Amino acid sequence: MYKMTAFELILVTGLAAVSTYSSLANANLIDDVYAEECRKVGIQNIEPLSYMFDGRTVAVIKKVRQRIDLMSRQGNSEATFSLALCYLGNSKCGSYTQTDKTTAFRLFKQAADAGYVPAMVNTGLGYFNGLGVRENKTTALEYFKRAAQHNDPIAQYNIGHILRYKKSFFGLMQNSEGKEWFGKSCDNGYEPGCEAYSLYDNEYHATPLRGYFIDPWYN
Repeated sequence: MYKMTAFELILVTGLAAVSTYSSLANANLIDDVYAEECRKVGIQNIEPLSYMFDGRTVAVIKKVRQRIDLMSRQGNSEATFSLALCYLGNSKCGSYTQTDKTTAFRLFKQAADAGYVPAMVNTGLGYFNGLGVRENKTTALEYFKRAAQHNDPIAQYNIGHILRYKKSFFGLMQNSEGKEWFGKSCDNGYEPGCEAYSLYDNEYHATPLRGYFIDPWYN
């Protein structure tokens, strides 16, 4: 029987489980490059807002985009992943009024197929919801499973969600497979996985599948 170790830890101590997810989820190449370019021109490293743009801020955003694009073309999969985020309107390297979901998906898939785990998650999300590509839930599950092989907790959460509701997604009967995946996600420090695990045998309300830095994709 599966043991809810991380969830019990959170209940007792209020501490999130230590995992590679916490550092991965907080790591963002765009933020690092943006901060460096801000230092070069002597402006404050804050989230750029359209009504605060001045010439230097616009130049920094353009430079960040150029540097990430160059790194991507040089074969840096993290940069390719980050460039996809730029196409989704990340304010430090793109514009929310000039998004391109199709190109973003293509870049996520390129990085995923090169082995970058967060991109596998976002590629699966694209396939699942038909974001920038024709919807294909079977292929989505394949990408989530690839990421889960690397112990990615968001991928594990998404698999749990799919299996919890696979009757509606795939025309199959619902069973308890999803609970184990939610538990794995929880043990890797992902709080939504802990919550889904605890509610699994009760009335469980579906939430959207998750990804890395992709909120604008839904807009």
